Amino acid sequence: MISIEISLDNNSRVYAVDCHGHAEMAGDGEYDLVCASVSIIVQSAYLGIKEHLHREVDFHRASGDFQMMLQDEPDELTETILRTMILGVENVALQYPGVVRITKVGGE
Repeated sequence: MISIEISLDNNSRVYAVDCHGHAEMAGDGEYDLVCASVSIIVQSAYLGIKEHLHREVDFHRASGDFQMMLQDEPDELTETILRTMILGVENVALQYPGVVRITKVGGE
């Protein structure tokens, strides 16, 4: 299972994303579409914030493990990118129930 934790500040803005696990939907030597989909969506959000908005982000990536945290306060632009990322992973979770779990923590 892929677990995605979305951390929200006191204004319910996204400031961190933590993903762990594998979908384990593909057989040995096969390409796992669910893992790839989640990975591409989350890493695209990171790239948008880092390369397009030029914001500082703490970032870690390894097999089955991805974390990013904004170093500065979230704003309207980071929120737009991160909320779009959430829509993408929620769509994957709807298509593969029981394989992708999304939890939001914090906020109001």
